[in-house]
Amino acid sequence: MTTPVLERFYQRLIKTPMNLDTRNRLGSLLAAEVRHEQSEQWQSIVSRSDSLLDPLRRLQNDGCLTLQIPYAQALAQELRALPHRGQGQRGPGGRTETEDLEHVNALPSVQKLIQDQSLHALVSLYLGAPAYLHSCQAWWQYPMGSEHKASNAQQWHRDRDDLAELK
Repeated sequence: MTTPVLERFYQRLIKTPMNLDTRNRLGSLLAAEVRHEQSEQWQSIVSRSDSLLDPLRRLQNDGCLTLQIPYAQALAQELRALPHRGQGQRGPGGRTETEDLEHVNALPSVQKLIQDQSLHALVSLYLGAPAYLHSCQAWWQYPMGSEHKASNAQQWHRDRDDLAELK
């Protein structure tokens, strides 16, 4: 059980400018504690690992993995049907690059993804401990024209939202 003080400490810790090796070592320590705390769930995940070795290796080697989602068309239709203004919202610096979509996690196809036990097991094996879903987001990225200078968010960057994560 986390307290507000521990939560604030953790949020500040993950945003510190520690190097990747230190970040990975801290992540490994935390993953070991979570595996111990949730040992029954971890054993269940590990018992499925044989069937996930190939996608796990590809994810570890390539840093990404193409998912074959049988209901991808329905997912795309549901996302397109969400209310949106058709233009980006003004953000920091007056940029209008993206528009966040609301209530994405309520879509039936998104719920299927969230509840997919094989996907959960794959993500958990990749992270080294039982995974949990922190947030569910989607947005439209609008074209900005040839003269547009990309913001930091549009360029290659490493997110520091946690010690280990998968997006």
